[in-house]
Amino acid sequence: MPYDACGKVVVATDAIELERLGKIFEKAQANGVPDVKMLDKDGLAEVEPNTVGLAALHSPHTAIIDYRGVTEALAQEFRRAGGTIRLDTEEWSVSRTGARPPWCTRSTTRTSSTS
Repeated sequence: MPYDACGKVVVATDAIELERLGKIFEKAQANGVPDVKMLDKDGLAEVEPNTVGLAALHSPHTAIIDYRGVTEALAQEFRRAGGTIRLDTEEWSVSRTGARPPWCTRSTTRTSSTS
């Protein structure tokens, strides 16, 4: 799956956001996010010259993906495994008997395409 490792900057523009940013930074460090760091105004100006803020969190290795592409790939795998994806469908009852749960649904319109 293609991705773009473009990095991320989260900017705090007031005291409340600055406090929240500190908590996000602590969580990022606890989770082992590589090379994450806090930037002051000058550091922010170096990374993102057209951005103004009190401080920022910089995660240079954060990447983005094509979410639609990911969900379409997952849907194709699900269909290949025998699954059916129903759109615009109301679920009105779910029961489990044996190893495979039967899903009882009331369809209102369409089933997704197989492409």
